[in-house]
Amino acid sequence: MLVLRNSILFVRPKIIIENLIILGIIFTPIFNVFEIISRFNSGGLVDITTADFSTPTWVKLIKDIIFISVFICSSLLIINNFKAHKSFKIFILLITVITTSFFSTFIYNPITALAGLRWALPMLTMFLLVGHIDKNFLFKITKILMLLLLIHFFLQIIQTLFYVSRGGLDTLIGRNTRPGGLFYAANAGGLFSCMVYYFTTQYAKRSKIKRIVKILSIISVFVTSSATSYIIILILFSLNIISKLRLNNFMTIFLPLIFFIVLLNLTFITGRLQLGASMGSRNKNIIEAVKDVGIISTSFGYGTITGKQLAKVYKDLNIATMPADSNYASIIINIGILGFVLIMLLLFNWLLKVYINYNEKAFSLTIIFILSSMTLIVFEAYPMNLLFSIGFANHINNIYN
Repeated sequence: MLVLRNSILFVRPKIIIENLIILGIIFTPIFNVFEIISRFNSGGLVDITTADFSTPTWVKLIKDIIFISVFICSSLLIINNFKAHKSFKIFILLITVITTSFFSTFIYNPITALAGLRWALPMLTMFLLVGHIDKNFLFKITKILMLLLLIHFFLQIIQTLFYVSRGGLDTLIGRNTRPGGLFYAANAGGLFSCMVYYFTTQYAKRSKIKRIVKILSIISVFVTSSATSYIIILILFSLNIISKLRLNNFMTIFLPLIFFIVLLNLTFITGRLQLGASMGSRNKNIIEAVKDVGIISTSFGYGTITGKQLAKVYKDLNIATMPADSNYASIIINIGILGFVLIMLLLFNWLLKVYINYNEKAFSLTIIFILSSMTLIVFEAYPMNLLFSIGFANHINNIYN
């Protein structure tokens, strides 16, 4: 009777987790719908600030409720089993660093510190999901993503046709627009297409629709003119070809070569004439973060999109923030140099492991994360943060078992 009761307690949270994640991904189109409509109405020219987002707060809160619910259910699974995956020690290490920075900030700026918890949730949830995400579930997720890609791409076509041409762009397709599809920001739209390409390549069954989705994903990336997404999609495509031709032993030569060829021609490929200035600004923010933040951060939540939104909406509260438009800058600001070094060491160790014992699925996802983190606060980019969490949770379980 006790065994039956325990198995029921185990199954229910797992089923709830899977249903929550599926629901969260299905709901993706509604989280930016009003901003997309605003861009349509203005010909795609109006760059609204985060404080001007018109989608109701209660709608945007759905994704936070889903993340929190997944976090709680995953925690219940560990508590119920009195057993955690060996990677759980990394979770303890990270939550110690995060908690230290959180309380160091909460004393002086409680609202921003709470905003930082939203930023940290995807990273922590990933370790709690280890052992609870399998290939069959990833296959279900992939089918939903393939359908969303079709909607995403359709919107991009409409946006490309109806958005007014922008200055500073000279694209190969002749339309000087940066359509984000389901997303307001073009770089988020580009990253979404890269993630769909990845999941489709690795988890979808062979079919005509799989080939179509992969082709549309590549085209989708190119119309966003997102430099980072260009690099990612070309590397993913190359890794796919290298794997099919069984040239893994030559990857050390091919991969850096492809990367630098694309990097040197990015301005021409993307048509973005001010690309250098954009990259320079991000590098400057990282350098400034290192200068301004200590070993242990007392500015947890300062380097988040959520913090910026709160600061602009509630100006009377004098909520402090710091400029961060990359994941690396946000990590330094939110958890300090010690936390940044810790995460970089863990990431480097992981990259080395999946490269030496070559695992295409894990290696490809790691490359996406490393590169996208250069130009986007990935931990707050939904649903990509959720997809990274479930993807890495699956790979960690497979590799460390």
